[in-house]
Amino acid sequence: MNANQPPALDGDCEVPPSGLLIGSAASRFVDQQTNDIYLSHYWSTIGPIDRIAFICIRWGLVAAFVESAVAPVAGQPGQFSLNPGGTGIINVFNVGQDPEVLGPLPIIIHPPTGVWSNGAFIAGHALPWHNRLEITPRHVPHFHYHAHKRRRTHDISPEIKHDGKYRWGGRMTMGTHVQNFRRMTQ
Repeated sequence: MNANQPPALDGDCEVPPSGLLIGSAASRFVDQQTNDIYLSHYWSTIGPIDRIAFICIRWGLVAAFVESAVAPVAGQPGQFSLNPGGTGIINVFNVGQDPEVLGPLPIIIHPPTGVWSNGAFIAGHALPWHNRLEITPRHVPHFHYHAHKRRRTHDISPEIKHDGKYRWGGRMTMGTHVQNFRRMTQ
């Protein structure tokens, strides 16, 4: 792939029905972020673009917030910032502590769960370790996973890799297996 060609949008990037491990969420160091899940394709979106930021509030507790930006040119969004009303564009379900639970998702996690930051309450979804959580997009058919560059510090989220892995799917599962894992499924 050359530097001016974005990753493909074709079916080869769809996650298989059985799911696909997409890495762990930042959940060990306070303020550490993982924000590689987008609600539209990063390299082809012009205009508003949203992504999910997984931020460690305290050891073992991650919160999912929505960050928004505007891309005047495809693949070049402006600065992402927290979108206090963005939690309404994702559904978060707490399946419970049994990782083998199948069937309907029993408990939806409603905002406002969140944190106080600079004197303002930032709404988000609390995602505790040792529970299995399912996240689905509310207004779009699927999520887009875009790999980011390797993390160098705990408090700054790395940039997206232009030639990094790309996958899309309709549901993300989070759980604990040594670390919090994330897997995207159809």
